[in-house]
Amino acid sequence: MTTMQLTLTLFLLGLATALWSRHVAEPAKPYRMTAQFAAVLLIAITETALGLVIAAFIRFLT
Repeated sequence: MTTMQLTLTLFLLGLATALWSRHVAEPAKPYRMTAQFAAVLLIAITETALGLVIAAFIRFLT
């Protein structure tokens, strides 16, 4: 798996997880959609970065 494929996969997985957890925790309210979108995007980016760091560490060990 190339780095680009790994990055895209991790980002989409993080985005789906963040969207699902936000929806379960607090159903959408029209006046808070911008804040929720920003939070979801931040969570997805953070999970992507963490996943890439873990993948790099695993590649370093092998």
